[in-house]
This record gives sequence, C-alpha cells and structure tokens, in this order.
Amino acid sequence: MLDEKDIQIIAKLMDEKLDQQKQELRGEVGKMLDQQKQELRGEFMTVIESEVTPKLRLLAEGQEAILEKMVPVSRIDALEADVIVLKDAVKYLSEKVQALEKAQ
Repeated sequence: MLDEKDIQIIAKLMDEKLDQQKQELRGEVGKMLDQQKQELRGEFMTVIESEVTPKLRLLAEGQEAILEKMVPVSRIDALEADVIVLKDAVKYLSEKVQALEKAQ
C-alpha cells in the first residue's frame, strides 16, 4: 500500500510532468503565434501595396494638379492692393461728382 511519502513523490513527479508539458505547450503556442504574426504582416503589406499605395499616389497627383492651378499668393496680394486703390479712386470720384452736383 502507498504511504504518505509515496503519494508525495507521485505528486511531485506529476507536478514536474505538468510543468514540462506547460513549457512545451507555451513553446508550441509561441511558435504558432510567431507564424501567425508573420503571415498577418505579409498580408498587411500586400494590402498596403495593392490598395493603399495606389490610392495615396492618386491623391498626391490630385493635390499636385490643384496646386498647379492655384493662383500664387503674391498675385492675390497684388490684386488686393489694386482693389484698394480702385475703391479709393471710386470713393474720391464719387465725392467729386457729388460736390459738382451740389455746385450746379
């Protein structure tokens, strides 16, 4: 019959065997996870290259076309200055016309 010491030895052996199996299982799971990471990384890169990159290129080309059609800021500044001069001239001439109308 088994005594307390025999049961402790058996329990210790079982614990050691379970620890060994845990380590093996962790190793297997780790390898599987690494493999899945590599596969996902490859699929992700494929999607980026086939889907995202071409769309980004099109977007960049569209922005370049818009920038080419835009009026330079310096030209806008010059036009604003011209408009101010024209407004002042119209105001001045309107005042002169009003003064001449009153004088009649």
